[in-house]
Amino acid sequence: MNELSIGFSKSTSQAIFNKASHIHTALTTAPGFLHFSITSPTMPVFKAAIDLLGISLNAETTSSVAAAREMNRLKVVSLMQKLGAGLELSADGNLVMLNACGFDLKAKPTRSTTPLPAPTNLRVSTTGTSGEAMCKCKAVPLADSYECGWALDPMLGPWTQIPPVSNSQAVLFTELGRGKDYYFRIRAIGANGPSGWSDVATMMVV
Repeated sequence: MNELSIGFSKSTSQAIFNKASHIHTALTTAPGFLHFSITSPTMPVFKAAIDLLGISLNAETTSSVAAAREMNRLKVVSLMQKLGAGLELSADGNLVMLNACGFDLKAKPTRSTTPLPAPTNLRVSTTGTSGEAMCKCKAVPLADSYECGWALDPMLGPWTQIPPVSNSQAVLFTELGRGKDYYFRIRAIGANGPSGWSDVATMMVV
């Protein structure tokens, strides 16, 4: 099966802006939009995040601008992870469709053939946008993707899962209730299935 290259965690803000802009153009013009008429995130949401990153890139660098730039970079990275995962599902291995979406293709994906360890060092922080939380953990070698979830009670749940992403460094949770303590967890997924869940991290969502 053909896979998209969506590991952007170490890319610079400018590189992320350039790649995201290229992907947006590919998916809003022919032949991309003909293959992928519905995307998640939607193209307007994706474009808004790209524009915010562009504004921070063009602003004179101060400590506050640098912090906003990094936060905008992480948000665009997270949206690209979700977008890529959804495009792969829609294409179902169709090389013509995948080549039209703006992402690069993985030449030789590396798969894990042994059970993966649970992710460690899970951290959660605000993004500057109400109702959002950004989770990060230490990358698990040979993990294909990461599955994340949140709950209002770490013991009783229920746990709400979000679609798997390929980047452990930027997992974005949106549309969370403000003024509530949320608990987050993450696990790695490899060729032999998921790892155990990480330790729980918590934060009050603002």
